[in-house]
Amino acid sequence: FRSDATTASKWPIISKATAAFLGGYIVTYFAGAAFAKAMVAFKVLDKVDAGLAAGLVQLVTYTGIIIWAAAMTSVKKTWLSLAALTAVCAAVIYFTRIP
Repeated sequence: FRSDATTASKWPIISKATAAFLGGYIVTYFAGAAFAKAMVAFKVLDKVDAGLAAGLVQLVTYTGIIIWAAAMTSVKKTWLSLAALTAVCAAVIYFTRIP
């Protein structure tokens, strides 16, 4: 195992790829659930339509997060932003009450 500049420069790439795919998956899950729950709570859509629309939101969200994470220059900002997005979506899920 060599510890030179080429090996050290791989870790930010691995971390950003992990953030894009794994972090993006987690944010996408919470974003879809938050969207569906908000649509039902505010009586915009019924449960079935909210679930279908959430699938489309998740598709766009996941694609956008992968592109966004690849474009970010800072690994730390990438992970912190994903954590903040997850927290916001979790708060929407928790605080939105369905009648």
